[in-house]
Amino acid sequence: MHVFTIGYEGATQDEVVGALKKAGVTLLVDVRAVPLSRRPGFSKNVLANGLREAGIAYVGLKALGTPPEGREAARKHD
Repeated sequence: MHVFTIGYEGATQDEVVGALKKAGVTLLVDVRAVPLSRRPGFSKNVLANGLREAGIAYVGLKALGTPPEGREAARKHD
């Protein structure tokens, strides 16, 4: 088994899904504590639907995401 990471800043959902397919990814595990995004196509349900259409499974594991204190520190560049 291989584990990959991917970010989506500056990308479209189609670009991210294409990169995942090219790498042979069959399951995306979303570890965002808050699986919402202002970027079109990257909120939990919309992303899961796009992945499913591409033949990639989606699992959300919010508990593995950055806790509120960590997100606040990141916003403060701390």
